[in-house]
Amino acid sequence: METPIACTLGPDAVEPRIEQWRAVLARSVIGAERVAPDRLACELHADLADLRALALLAQEEKACCDFFTFSFDVEVAAVTMMVSVPEDAIAVLDQFATLTSTS
Repeated sequence: METPIACTLGPDAVEPRIEQWRAVLARSVIGAERVAPDRLACELHADLADLRALALLAQEEKACCDFFTFSFDVEVAAVTMMVSVPEDAIAVLDQFATLTSTS
């Protein structure tokens, strides 16, 4: 069964959620790279509070936008959050990627 590309978040909650992502990503992301059209790899600072905040946001995002997939890869020298979407949600990932800007 295919997951619909839809968000169940109410209209009044969209902008606050985007701001939550923007704030925690601004603190956490060292760099981001599009490793495939449907996958974004975000290299993160290994700050436990921010990693917890990202994991909680990822859970909240999955609750309203089930088409997203979030995973965390923990290595000795780096932590990476991988964000993936189905092919028909690449435009949504494009928008998400703008939140990771480190410039």
